[in-house]
Amino acid sequence: RVDEMQYSISFPHGIPHVSSHRLKRQTDSDELHLSFFDLHWPTHILPVVSLVGCLFLALYLHGENVTRTHCNNWEWLPSISSTIGNHAPEKYLWRAGIPLYLFPKMGLGILNFIFMSSRWARKRERGFGDDFRWFDAINRSALVTGLLEDLSLLLLTVIASADDRPWHEKGFVFFILFAHLHFVFFLWAFWLSRVPFTDSEQKLFKRLMYIALAHTGVFALAILVYFRHKKHCEPGMFSLFALCEWTVVALNVTFHMMSQSPHHQSMKFVVLVKDIDKAD
Repeated sequence: RVDEMQYSISFPHGIPHVSSHRLKRQTDSDELHLSFFDLHWPTHILPVVSLVGCLFLALYLHGENVTRTHCNNWEWLPSISSTIGNHAPEKYLWRAGIPLYLFPKMGLGILNFIFMSSRWARKRERGFGDDFRWFDAINRSALVTGLLEDLSLLLLTVIASADDRPWHEKGFVFFILFAHLHFVFFLWAFWLSRVPFTDSEQKLFKRLMYIALAHTGVFALAILVYFRHKKHCEPGMFSLFALCEWTVVALNVTFHMMSQSPHHQSMKFVVLVKDIDKAD
């Protein structure tokens, strides 16, 4: 039996609210319905599994090596770079998990851009926003900085600190820079596209603001702690830096996961399956 499959992405009635997020098959019309949530959560769970897996493997298999610093002090938490870049199988787990996360995430970023454009078009239809001509540029900037953030993460993933430290550090700097720029442009576009905000969207916007501010604050603390460690070699100081580094990554993943949550109830994918034998 041969099946034809057609795919479509729909925004029914503009931006509606759909009650179900589950994968379901409608047997009467041979349609397979996928909500945005069905594609969203598996993508963002990959970096979590990769990071946690690498951390546990590093502490269990190479605990003394990954926590050793130039000061020869006792440390209890390794940095991300030492966790993922110097030993097997950690580095292979990281290099497998992160690309599998990034490429779908880039696709989700494009859908994010489409979603915001749809919100803006709906707002214009209601007679709002005609006096502001910079939304498209802001929305495109959110898309571009998000993609550059992903490519920077891919760079520091492929090139470990043990392989080429300068390029690994450049990848990390670009990753942090484009992440912060993406936060700013995304929140700006989200605010401008309100039609107006629902209560849930208002709460989401505030939470994203708090996460972005916490991300910036923890990263600033990480810089201060790192230079204090380099200057004074105090016991446990590098572990505090590593904790800040892990927290920054956790906040980054959380922001991206939550920033796409408005799509959960507004975007759906429909796979139409046509049985050719029945059609004939």
